This record gives sequence, C-alpha cells and structure tokens, in this order.
Amino acid sequence: MQPATVVVFGGLLLAVASAAPQFAAQPQFAAAAVPQRAPVATLDRHQVFDDFGQFSLTFTTADGTQVTKQGVLKPNADGTDNVLVEYGSYRYKSPEGQDIEVEYTADENGFHPTSKAIPVHQAAPSAVFV
Repeated sequence: MQPATVVVFGGLLLAVASAAPQFAAQPQFAAAAVPQRAPVATLDRHQVFDDFGQFSLTFTTADGTQVTKQGVLKPNADGTDNVLVEYGSYRYKSPEGQDIEVEYTADENGFHPTSKAIPVHQAAPSAVFV
C-alpha cells in the first residue's frame, strides 16, 4: 500500500472518530402510571351465535356491571349486501357512585348512544337580537 493512501485513510478514520454528534440527546419521558385493579369475576354469561354472524350476548359481573347486546343483519341501502347492526345496553356504577345506563345502536351510520348521563347540546337560537 502506498504511503499517500495510508495517510488519506488514516485522516478519514481520524475525522470520523473525532466528529461531534450531530443531534442532541432526546429527553426521555416516563409513561404515566396507570392504577391497577383486580380482575372482576363474571357471575352470569349467555351467548348465542349463528352461522351468519348474528348474535345475542348478555353478562353480569361481580361489581354490578350488566351488558346486553344483539347483532342482527339487515340489507344495506342498495340491497346488494347485508350490514350487521348491533343493539344493546350496558349499566355500571361510576367512580362517583352513580348508576349509569347507556342504550345504543351501532350501524352503518356509526355508534348512537342514549343516556341520561350523556349531556345533550342545546340548539343555538336561529336569530340573535341586539
């Protein structure tokens, strides 16, 4: 190997080894601690499924949570296929001790819950007089 080649490669190696880092170290963030709760026992569970994907499911847990849901097929808007529509309700006790019950429908237009616990917005007046 020629001396000029050794000098060039040695200089390149020295330049790479002594190069300053290009980016500052990124700050490290710890994940927020999530309180762990013991699993809740299921006291009662009934489920039925058919070959088309329709179903009926109910269960109750030891903490008083109750879930009932039913999935049925209905023809889509153009009648070429079916859509699975889910109807159901769930009931649980909030951390404040309030009984919460929600009834819902989930279909091709989204999830539609109804409950006394869900706030309803007030419609804005059509005209404002000053």
